[in-house]
Amino acid sequence: MLVILDGDGTLWSGDVLAGYLTTPLHQIDENTIVDHQGKKICLKEEAREVLEKLHEKNIFVALASQNRKLPVIALLRRLQLTPYFNFLEVSWTEKDEMIQNILEIFEKKGRDPGKIFFVDDFAYNLEIVEASPGLSHVICINASELDSLKDLLDIVGTQTE
Repeated sequence: MLVILDGDGTLWSGDVLAGYLTTPLHQIDENTIVDHQGKKICLKEEAREVLEKLHEKNIFVALASQNRKLPVIALLRRLQLTPYFNFLEVSWTEKDEMIQNILEIFEKKGRDPGKIFFVDDFAYNLEIVEASPGLSHVICINASELDSLKDLLDIVGTQTE
């Protein structure tokens, strides 16, 4: 199984998109960082727990974020989230292309990702993935329609039974 998560608005929120943070980054608490200009990014409630549970279940997890790569990597490192991700796709390309890139890695390694879930809070990103002929097997989930990010665990759990 593969769960592909968006960053901004899905896993975290803040004063600015993560790609526009300016280093150095400072950690305020386990789930909050601030850049040197005072802009904050906060991990969404239960995001860490969701990532931990997916990791415990040996589910592949990828980040697909339309952003500048270096600040996003710095954010993930500062919040100690990098161990939860098998793949990081951070660029300005469309989400359907990002997902194709992730799936190509599986193909090159001769692995089957199994069921694929894509979680994003922006309807346009979900629509372009749903409209992509090569991605019709991807199950799209609108993060803004979930009561909690933790609901994702129920959705993924239901799909594996």
